[in-house]
Amino acid sequence: MPVTVFGSLNQDLVTHTVKFPGPGETVQGVSFERHLGGKGFNGAVAVAKLKAPTDRFTVRLLGCLGDDDAVANDFIAYLKANNVSTSLLKKVKNTATGTASIVVQDLSLIHISEPTRLRCIG
Repeated sequence: MPVTVFGSLNQDLVTHTVKFPGPGETVQGVSFERHLGGKGFNGAVAVAKLKAPTDRFTVRLLGCLGDDDAVANDFIAYLKANNVSTSLLKKVKNTATGTASIVVQDLSLIHISEPTRLRCIG
């Protein structure tokens, strides 16, 4: 019997900085990282990683990706490498995979904005 997780897949673009910029201000980032994320993605991977070798269930993710193959294929490859079925993922034409811009100040304060959010309808 499968465990099916339904939810989002977002690429997280993370900038670490010493301080948040004020209005009209540009600040230099200390580092930049790109991560695969999203509530559905994170949940499915977590369940698959916690599964014991003797467990007889499979893990599948139901969600949507954009048709931006460079990003979408990263998600698919990571899910497959972590034993999550991608058979229920849908690629939505003419749209980008969800993206979140995350700014982290001194490892404690976080600002998250989602300029693109892919809605999975239908």
